[in-house]
Amino acid sequence: MKVKGYDSTNPDMDTFMKDNLLNSLGFQHFQLIRQQANNDLEQLTFKDICKIMSARDKKCRNPFVERRAFYGYILKHNEDVCSFEARLRNQLFIANTVIV
Repeated sequence: MKVKGYDSTNPDMDTFMKDNLLNSLGFQHFQLIRQQANNDLEQLTFKDICKIMSARDKKCRNPFVERRAFYGYILKHNEDVCSFEARLRNQLFIANTVIV
C-alpha cells in the first residue's frame, strides 16, 4: 500500500492504516473494538484490530448439537480402541468448549 508517501517499510505505516480503519468504521464497530481493547485504542496495532473484527464473525456452534454428536459416537468396524479413544476425546473437548 502506498499512500501519501508511505510504503510498507515506513514505521508509521501501521499507525496510518490503523487510523484510516478506525475513521472509516461505523459507531457500533468502533464501540466493539473499544470494548475489546478496554478503552485503550492507542496500544492496538492494525493487526490487533483486524483480529478483533475477524473474531466477531466466527461461527458459534450449538452445544446441544455438539453433545448429540458426542453421544452418537460408536466404535467403527475396523477401528482399534486407541484411535476410537482419541476420536472420542477430541469430540469431548469440542463439546465441552463450545462458546454459547
